[in-house]
Order: sequence, then structure tokens, then C-alpha cells
Amino acid sequence: MQAQNQPIPSSIPHTGPVTTRFLRKAEILKATGLSDTTIWRLVKNGKFPQPYKIGPNSIAWRECDYERWATDPAAWSK
Repeated sequence: MQAQNQPIPSSIPHTGPVTTRFLRKAEILKATGLSDTTIWRLVKNGKFPQPYKIGPNSIAWRECDYERWATDPAAWSK
């Protein structure tokens, strides 16, 4: 599955410098307790945040997206 960089919508209020921490796949697997296959199935079905391509062979998830999902996984949508 290929991740795509997506711009942050300008409708989000900006109150200062934004620092985004990225979580690599190993961190996501450990934090969720889910398998790699389950994560990708959830991503495909729009029930888990999309990863971002951060290098030629690297992907990661924005920590803020993961935290939103972790707060209420059932409410997550694309």
C-alpha cells in the first residue's frame, strides 16, 4: 500500500509553531497491540489513519492522528 503526503487543512486554527511527531510502524504495532495485517486492513477500510511517506522506503503515522484514533477507534473515519 502506498502512502501519500496530504496537506494539513487550512481550516485548522493555528496558534503557533506546529511540531508533528511521526510514529514508525513498530511503534504503532506496539501501541495498538494489533498485527501488521490488521493495521493495513483497517487503513484500507478507512478505520485507521493513513500513513505518510517520509522517505523513499519509509512510512510513519502522525502521532496526533494515532491519538485521535486511540481515543475512539469506532468513531474514526477517512
